[in-house]
Amino acid sequence: MTVVQHIKTLITGLTAQEKQEVAASLAEPEMEVREPESLRGDWSNAFPVEDNLDDDLREIRSAWEQEWRSEDFAG
Repeated sequence: MTVVQHIKTLITGLTAQEKQEVAASLAEPEMEVREPESLRGDWSNAFPVEDNLDDDLREIRSAWEQEWRSEDFAG
């Protein structure tokens, strides 16, 4: 049974007034239709601007290499 068939089955037990209320409820738009907004400005200040990603990656890689070469590394 599809959803529509199930709804039709349920409606058979309703009064005329209740059927009108259901129809009116289904006729109402669920949400306001509007033009989509750009999200570009919403995220502009959420993350810091990286000056130089390559330098940051080199720094991270260097720290990892030092950790791997240390005596405490158990890998």
